[in-house]
Amino acid sequence: METFGQVLEQSVAEGIKQGIEQGIEQGIEQGRREVLLEYVREIWGADEARRFVSKLAQATPDQTPTMTSLREDHRAGQLPRLRDTADGPG
Repeated sequence: METFGQVLEQSVAEGIKQGIEQGIEQGIEQGRREVLLEYVREIWGADEARRFVSKLAQATPDQTPTMTSLREDHRAGQLPRLRDTADGPG
């Protein structure tokens, strides 16, 4: 039988583990967005990057464009855009 201290210690350890995993996921997503924003800056310019940054900041992960979708926007002569969630993973 576990003591209250052991249960508490396990609970804290699990909370720390979950926090670290969530932090890593958030860090990866933030890094990904920064790379995409730099690409937008290089292709469409600083003004468009400033406009797009607010859209990107509000986007859900499934709305976040991929490099492929941004290249397709560029080839089509379109401004960068978020993915339509109906498009699925890109």
